[in-house]
Amino acid sequence: MILALKRNPGDAFDRFLVKNYNYSVEDLQELRAIRFLYDGDLMNAAETFTLAGGNAERPLQADPFMIHIKDCHRCDIKTPHTKYTKGSFADRMLALSQAAQGPGDAAAQASFDLANGFYNMSFYGNGRDIYETKHDNFSPGGWVYFPGPNPNPNPNSELAFCMDLAEKYYLQAANLYSNRELKAQAVFMAAKTEQNRFFNALRDGKGNPPRNYFTMLKDSYSNTQYYQEIISECETFRSYIAR
Repeated sequence: MILALKRNPGDAFDRFLVKNYNYSVEDLQELRAIRFLYDGDLMNAAETFTLAGGNAERPLQADPFMIHIKDCHRCDIKTPHTKYTKGSFADRMLALSQAAQGPGDAAAQASFDLANGFYNMSFYGNGRDIYETKHDNFSPGGWVYFPGPNPNPNPNSELAFCMDLAEKYYLQAANLYSNRELKAQAVFMAAKTEQNRFFNALRDGKGNPPRNYFTMLKDSYSNTQYYQEIISECETFRSYIAR
């Protein structure tokens, strides 16, 4: 409706509204594309970014498919990496979603890369600039690492904290991989989504976090090299297995 009004204001009052409305057509298309992207509607996201003009061409600071045991956003920004824009990121996500269908290691790797994209475009990943706009529509600007009820005053930013799609595709990758090292990596990343969801729900850090995937790692992948790497780098996991 707003887009239609912008394109064809009917009378003097409509023209007044359009003249004083702070969003361009490209801004509105960018908002639609971001919404599609975070809903997992990748076809519509990629198509709508083509209508967002220069907003879709803003470069991302880091490779949104890069992942580590310990998140380090500044490290990812400084490390030489493949360059993406919002638009090219959405295109790659769409291609990965298509490649992730079916059996085998190729689909497993596509699922893992797709999960990395969903993880990194969240608040917890290196691609926060994917949801950032000139109007800060989705930005959790008031979100702070302190206890207290409702620390984030922007309800639209809840999409930035959602881990569901990342978890879904990490688990899909774990099920499809034939290599146990890669299975362990996918399960650990699923554990990170579980931990982030817990932290988002209880930001004071109190309560007992779920450890479904930590348990899976301990029970099924303790003989992998990646398991030893997790122990070396992840204090939370070291504490869990030391109990």
